Amino acid sequence: MNRPTRNSTNIGASSMREARVMGLTVTYGFYAGCACLSIGIVLRMIRETRGVELEDMPG
Repeated sequence: MNRPTRNSTNIGASSMREARVMGLTVTYGFYAGCACLSIGIVLRMIRETRGVELEDMPG
């Protein structure tokens, strides 16, 4: 009985197959959306440290 293994090779191959089916526009659009989302998270979650001494930062 052969069981399918889940490793990075299989996952990479399936994502490339999906990219071919969806097209580059959808694939790169998804990547761009994830990048915009991550920028928003960073801007919201990370405090500004300009002008703050290292000793004055909360730890």
